[in-house]
Formats: sequence, structure tokens, C-alpha cells
Amino acid sequence: MNDIRQTLKNRIDNLDRLISAKSQGMDKTLKGWIKIDKSHGHKHYYLFTSDGTKKSLTEREARLYAQKTYDNRVVRKAVIERNYLQSTLDSFPNECVEDVINAYTVDRRNLVNPIRQPDSDYAEKWLSLTFNQKPCSADGPVYKTQKGDMVKSKSELIIADRLYNLGIPYRYEAELRLGTEIIHPDFTILDVKRRREVYLEHLGKMDDPKYASDNVKRINLYGSHNILVGDKLFLTMETKDHPLNVENLNKVLAQFVFE
Repeated sequence: MNDIRQTLKNRIDNLDRLISAKSQGMDKTLKGWIKIDKSHGHKHYYLFTSDGTKKSLTEREARLYAQKTYDNRVVRKAVIERNYLQSTLDSFPNECVEDVINAYTVDRRNLVNPIRQPDSDYAEKWLSLTFNQKPCSADGPVYKTQKGDMVKSKSELIIADRLYNLGIPYRYEAELRLGTEIIHPDFTILDVKRRREVYLEHLGKMDDPKYASDNVKRINLYGSHNILVGDKLFLTMETKDHPLNVENLNKVLAQFVFE
């Protein structure tokens, strides 16, 4: 599974950066250990070495020595973990059990119940389901997307077309029931890799105090139903002076691209 391989690669990259950063200040000549003695409400720091030498240290000296020994240990442990993960990645099978179904033709797939439905099949089935869409209003949709949806603003057009071109399944203003309330998120996105629905709200008039206040209430409603910002809820926003940040949009959507 590509997500497992990517997780291993990401961890290795993080360890490589850590090793590189910590190794620059690494002091291989350090020997001994620090003892902290508490007496009469005061702390005294001593450096003991293997030959029995005892040296008194100021708190600043103790902190510097302790940090260096800590960094040295971090580097050693990071190298061990990094090498282990790299070995695991190198020996990781090209095909996992979940991938077996991918070699089957469509007709043959229909004869079995796979342990995990292929991403493309899962997305196709989700897209085929009917849903209740927000009724059109007087200030309703005026821009037609590549998918054929009608959206209300140029920014929503950009978002919808970006989703479509990336192959990310989405619904526009689909009904969502949260307790006794019904709302219509701007975009309901299928997170195929994690097998869940997430939501993207575009807040297009954040310089309007009432609009901003209403949307704080809306975000809090999401949160009260465990739909949290950065987890299952994502926000884009703009004002007259600060239009939609497409670079930030791309960063949000990149996590939902699947092969």
C-alpha cells in the first residue's frame, strides 16, 4: 500500500533532517555524567568521570553539558531507527494483500468480495449515490464548473475545477445533518485513502462582520459534532483585499489525491 510506504519515507526524511541538524553540534569527546545534589533548598551540579574525577559545575555549564549529552544520544537512537526503517522499506513487498484485487478484471472483481475495495471502485460507487443538494436561491449559482455544477463565485469555481482536475470526488452543497440541524457544506470531499467524507468551506466575505460571525457559529456547530478544523473540516477564505490563496488551497487538496 502506497500510504504505508509513504509513511515510512516521511519518517526517514524527518530522521535524516534531525540527524543532520543535531550532528553539527555533536561533541564526541564528552565523557562522564552529571549528578544533581539538593541540599538546604539549593541545587549543586557535579560532573563525574570514569576515572573518579569530580568537578563542580555552574547551572549554565550543567545545562550545556546535559544538552550535548542528550543531543548525542538522540543522534545515536535516530541513526538506529533510520537504518531499521530503511531496511524495512527496502524489503517491503511490491504488492500487499489489499493490492491483489487490482490485478483482476472488472468482471472478475464482481465475482469476489475483496478485503478492501480498490480506490477507483470505492470512489465510483460514492459518486453514483444520490444526495440532496441545497435548493437554488435568488443569489444562486452563476458559474458553471468543468464537472457541470453551478457555483456561486469565481473562488468556488476555482476550488471545484481544481478538485475535478485532481480527480478528487466531491459534491457541491450536499445536505449534511448535524443533530437537529441541516447544513450544506460548500464542498463534501471523499477522502478515498482514509475511507471517509471531509468538508471544505470557502468563507468568501470575511470582511463582513455579520458573515464572519455567522461562520464562527457554523464552525462551532461542526466542532460540536467532532468535525474539527484540520481533521475533517478545511477552510479557505478571502476578503476584498485578500483573494483566495490558491497555493494554500493546493496544499489542502494534495492530501486527498489518490491513484
